[in-house]
Amino acid sequence: MPPEAHVQSATARGKKRRRSSEDTEAEAFPPPIPQWERAGYRSAEEANVTFWDGLSKVPLCRRALGEFDRRTLPTVAPAPAVVASISGPSRPSRPTTRSMTRQRAQERRIETTTLEERAAQLKRFAMRGGPDFSDLRGDTEPSGARSTVTPRETTLQNTSHTSRSTPQARRRTSLHDLAFRQHLIDHGIYPNRYGRSDDGYHAPKPDNWQEIQDALVQPRPSLAASQFSERDFEDFQVEVENANNRVEMMGDAFSTMRGECDIPSAKRRLFENLAPLTDGTIPDAMPDFYHGAIPQQLDARVRAILNLVVVPAFKGRIPILPNNPTEGEGPDDIREVTHRQIWYASALGARSMQHLQSHGQPEPVYDNNAYTIGSLFDGNALRMYVTHPTAPSSPGGKPAYHVNQCRAVGMRDDVETFRQGAMAFRNARDWTRDKRDELIEEANQRVAATAQSESIGGANDDDTISTISFEGSNDDTISANAGSEPAGSQDPADGVAADDA
Repeated sequence: MPPEAHVQSATARGKKRRRSSEDTEAEAFPPPIPQWERAGYRSAEEANVTFWDGLSKVPLCRRALGEFDRRTLPTVAPAPAVVASISGPSRPSRPTTRSMTRQRAQERRIETTTLEERAAQLKRFAMRGGPDFSDLRGDTEPSGARSTVTPRETTLQNTSHTSRSTPQARRRTSLHDLAFRQHLIDHGIYPNRYGRSDDGYHAPKPDNWQEIQDALVQPRPSLAASQFSERDFEDFQVEVENANNRVEMMGDAFSTMRGECDIPSAKRRLFENLAPLTDGTIPDAMPDFYHGAIPQQLDARVRAILNLVVVPAFKGRIPILPNNPTEGEGPDDIREVTHRQIWYASALGARSMQHLQSHGQPEPVYDNNAYTIGSLFDGNALRMYVTHPTAPSSPGGKPAYHVNQCRAVGMRDDVETFRQGAMAFRNARDWTRDKRDELIEEANQRVAATAQSESIGGANDDDTISTISFEGSNDDTISANAGSEPAGSQDPADGVAADDA
């Protein structure tokens, strides 16, 4: 057999093995179920209508205008396609009259009329006020009508609409607009330092605010001048300049700032398993990066019961309890959008920690402390936010989640400011790990003590804790049974090797 045949055969076998592994993975991990379907809606359209009808006020944004047009403009059926005859033009259905001849001549004159002549005709027509359409309902602009725009103006308009770099950036922007922000506020997820000027209300800070501030400024030996030099800082500058989008920004530049550690982490994982935080009408969160715990660290009984709040997804070996998320921001991303994304992901992390803290307790625990720190990194600056829940304001209500910025550092002023930002990020990573480990250990001890007492009393272990439920939408309840172990949590989560001092 010639060498070329051996190469082709090996290539074919490699492609076949890749296809086989992809098929196996697709069977093991089916496509994610949309949040609206998990929340009990019959269709995405029903969830969309619920989203807009549930807003306390509708902000002016592109999606709001599109929804307004969808509800108000009449649906026009497309014109039937005209199929030309192969043998030539078809014979008119009735004899050509003088009026038809005049009409066709007028149409030909209109087609050959120059733009200046048509503008003059419109000007004469408009001298008397033009047609009155006030008595018509749902009147729209004719499809053939176009505003007179110079080529330069057209170029500028097209540039402004395509400046968001990638289709993915445009998709993320459209889903996390002002309407998304208002939806979070209406459901008690308040953005950074949210306040109401009418009654002087200001967002509360967690009781452990000072503890967090002290933890963020602890010195790091790995950032000393002997470990991170001016040359390393110059390399970081180059990495930021070479990042053309969000994904590239979360590559080399973010890795330099993050340093090396052995804490489990994951990148760009869709939180497809978590119960809806609001009413199921918004998309699932997907932070660019987050730290968590390996599934085996949490008792399997607790992990099964709290499945819908502590296990973000089943695809692959990923960490649970995501209380340290990070969102990246590329040169063409909109800052307000990335802010809303990190607030949303941080609120999900704060909910997971609150449920873990409350598991096995007589009543839900709201100690007014924060155990979640989210970060927003754009290469030029690092912004960090703490998120903590507060008890429902009324019986049967839902908790509120408050976001407060705890740190903001310019990463490119000089090497010293970089050290301050990297120090704060790495300290926050370690602090959230310590708090996560403490709550996991306490939950494991409570479930072990409960199982032991029930065993002594002659009860069945399966009856110790049955279900935990979370409100979805349409008054539906989403529940996780204690007897169901989450799939995909048998293997240790992916981590980063080497320990950061």
